[in-house]
Amino acid sequence: MKIYNQKGLLAGLGLVVLGSANLYFQLTGPALHGWDLAQSWLIILGCWLAGAVAIRRAISKQATREDRLDERDERQQLIRLKANDRTLKLLLGVVIAGVVVVLAVRGGQLDATLKAMLSGIGLMIGLTFWLWVGSMLYYEHKL
Repeated sequence: MKIYNQKGLLAGLGLVVLGSANLYFQLTGPALHGWDLAQSWLIILGCWLAGAVAIRRAISKQATREDRLDERDERQQLIRLKANDRTLKLLLGVVIAGVVVVLAVRGGQLDATLKAMLSGIGLMIGLTFWLWVGSMLYYEHKL
C-alpha cells in the first residue's frame, strides 16, 4: 500500500482519532439522553466516515491525481478565493449585528460576564480587521 497524498492521510487519521475520542468521552462521561445522544453518535459516525473517505483517497493514485488537478485548477482557485473573501465579510457583519442586537435588547445595562464577552468579541473584530488590512497590503504589494 503506497501513500500518494500525505496531507489527506493525516487529515483522515485526524478525523478518525477525533471520532474515537468523542466515543471515548461519551462512554466514560455522564450518560446522554435523547437528542444529545443522537447528536453525539452522528458526530462520531460522521468523523469516522469522513476519515475513511480521506484515507481511501490518500492511498488511491487516481483519486490523488484528481485532487491535485482540482487544487491546481485556476477556476477552482478563484472560486475558493472569492468564497473565502465573502465568508469573511459576512461573518464580520453577523458578529457586528449580533453585538448591536445584544446591546439593544439589554438596553445598555450590562453585567460583568456580558461586558467580558463583548470585550472579547470587540478584540476579535479588531484583530479580523487588522488581519484583513495586512493581507490586502501584502497582496497589493505582491501582485
